[in-house]
Amino acid sequence: MRNRTPFGERLVLARKHAGLNQVQLAKAIGVSQSTIAEAEKAGQGSSKTAQIAGVCRVNAHWLATGEGSMFGQPSQAVPTMTVESALQVLAASIEGISEAGDRASACSMLATFIDNPQGNMDMVPLIAKRLAPRK
Repeated sequence: MRNRTPFGERLVLARKHAGLNQVQLAKAIGVSQSTIAEAEKAGQGSSKTAQIAGVCRVNAHWLATGEGSMFGQPSQAVPTMTVESALQVLAASIEGISEAGDRASACSMLATFIDNPQGNMDMVPLIAKRLAPRK
């Protein structure tokens, strides 16, 4: 990682762990992509740190301070993504799809999530990663 603050390095690790790009994370927490990019470069943490940790499913204390484990201790609950954040991540992923077959697949995945959001929360980062535009 190039010339990042320690917080910025942890933010990149957390985002990549969740399988999200900067745009997807930004939409999930209600900020711009440029805000995420700046936080990854020079950030020191913010009022959004706990929310980011929840979306990325990492330990908020680790993200904020670098102390402890990225994933918490076995006895600690890792913050979870809210249904609203999950829908924002999925919607951001679907926006980038141009092919009809891929769009139909994405809509099917989204419908499955909506049918049982609490039961499918762990799948959101995987679905978002699968839906990411192919290069």
